Amino acid sequence: MPKRGGMRAGGGLLLLLLLLVVPRIVALDADAWPRLDWSTGIWTDEGFYTYNARNAVLFGKAELDEFNNRNLAPILDAVQRRVFTRFGVGLVQARMISVVCSLLALAFFYDALRRIWGRRIAVTGLLFLGAEAMFIQYNRLALLETPSVLWLCIALWALTLGTPAGWLLAGALAAGAIAWKTTFLLFLPVPLLAWLWRRVGDGGSGGGAHGVMRPAACYGAGAVVGAALYLALWGIPHGREIVRMNNYYRTAQTQPRSVRQALFFAERAFWGYRIGSNRPMLQYLETRAPVLTTLAILGLLTVPLGRTKARLSVRAARRRDLHRVFWLWVALGLAMLSILRYSPSRYYLTLYPAIAGLAAITLWRLPLLWRWARARQKGRWAALVICLPAFLLLYHLCVPVLYVLRVPLYEWVGRVLAAFLAFLLMYRLILRLRRLVPVRSLAVGGLALFLVVSLAQWAHWYATRTYYTRDLGREMAAIVRPEGVVLGDWAANLCLDNRLRGVPVLYGLANWRDPVQRLRAEYVLVFQTPFRILYWNRTAPEVVRPENQVRAFTIHDYRFRLYRVPPAIREKGDLRAAAVGTFGVGAPRERWRQ
Repeated sequence: MPKRGGMRAGGGLLLLLLLLVVPRIVALDADAWPRLDWSTGIWTDEGFYTYNARNAVLFGKAELDEFNNRNLAPILDAVQRRVFTRFGVGLVQARMISVVCSLLALAFFYDALRRIWGRRIAVTGLLFLGAEAMFIQYNRLALLETPSVLWLCIALWALTLGTPAGWLLAGALAAGAIAWKTTFLLFLPVPLLAWLWRRVGDGGSGGGAHGVMRPAACYGAGAVVGAALYLALWGIPHGREIVRMNNYYRTAQTQPRSVRQALFFAERAFWGYRIGSNRPMLQYLETRAPVLTTLAILGLLTVPLGRTKARLSVRAARRRDLHRVFWLWVALGLAMLSILRYSPSRYYLTLYPAIAGLAAITLWRLPLLWRWARARQKGRWAALVICLPAFLLLYHLCVPVLYVLRVPLYEWVGRVLAAFLAFLLMYRLILRLRRLVPVRSLAVGGLALFLVVSLAQWAHWYATRTYYTRDLGREMAAIVRPEGVVLGDWAANLCLDNRLRGVPVLYGLANWRDPVQRLRAEYVLVFQTPFRILYWNRTAPEVVRPENQVRAFTIHDYRFRLYRVPPAIREKGDLRAAAVGTFGVGAPRERWRQ
């Protein structure tokens, strides 16, 4: 029996490893799933955020023009240089960094849950995070988000050590997230708010060295140390460029113009379907990861179930703290992302560890929540709270169908239909059902449904995968001489897998003033949108003429034209006036990235 049990455990571990590893490495040079995001960032930003490392290895100098991504992510840039130096520059090499970071993040996330909640919830959380289709897809791309998730998972793991050194390390890492991506600073105040919650709500129960003041002080000291190290080693020496770039991303993309606009974006984020300036965040999460999102929302609505006055043990206090860390992390993150003007789906990775942790805890608490609702059924509000996540899920599943069918007032029709179905669910499952399904069966069923949905989405990507980035890079390498200069906002990404110098031209941020002459460009790649066409017609009108067109091609719904720059024009200096005079040097237009 022990031998058979050991074989079963070994087989389960092997299956788990295959489930987590294989989807991340199969066809690693294939394109991102077009359904992954509405933003073109999944097609362009891999080139942006490997730019300086690629320049340093191929051309001997990192900073060759006005775009320098290492100002925002210096640690990742250092890792990329080592990888490119050792294994060569290419699309697969850049993406392997994210793959390795994702697997390390899963290991730290699992051990953090195991320390506080035990193996059962740890394995559940590992599956929720590691096997989620959208998380897998982003783990395959050379973007900033996956390495940043690793950074936060290490901070979360350090927090669960329950020692002064662990709290100090957690604070330093949480503050140091600014060296990866500023949106990941969201985690920084969360542990402090969780300890404050215990102090106010539970009277600081947990006592002794594991009370509230000591961990908060250690964590705060660590945050100060982490921030000071970043400022001394990188932030202050490169402060001017960091402020300039962050100011562009803040003012041109993310920051709402007014309170009214922020409220509009929040309403669209929770209710909308492809309407308004901000994309529907909750609709995306509900349709891509329905099980995970529904459990996380249920966890948001039902923790805590009440104020705890009894003195908690050290273990119980730490467990409650971590539960509240996940709760606050998700709540604050949803609030922040909902009001941003520019909120692509890759920003949601900021919350994925918290969503997975909260969902895993909630899945194993379903019988407790059911009994809690049954005990308060006279007021009916508890049952309504339990069924609100079902209402949101049903609404976001119904609305796309009603939209396609062109039903008038489809949003309101969807709300009425979802409310009716959720009421039937509440009445049947909570108020009338006499016995609930055993917790183990609920957990197994929930995990099975989650895996079916996630693997089906991954299988759809695999069956319909394309290789535009790789193939067009090879085609451009056959057209342009080695180390030739190609300009355009897609150029860096399409040149990631060859030895050409693809230079991003981003209006208001980098290289938009007189780029052809200053950079001695040989080719210009024009993305066929009204603003890009207008920009190049006014910046380099002698270049973007039909007789100079070399190639026209399409990537899914995106169309491009590649123009050769005549040598005589490249050497002239009479195009500068158009770039500066016509567009000016004021605030950039936000639709440049959209």
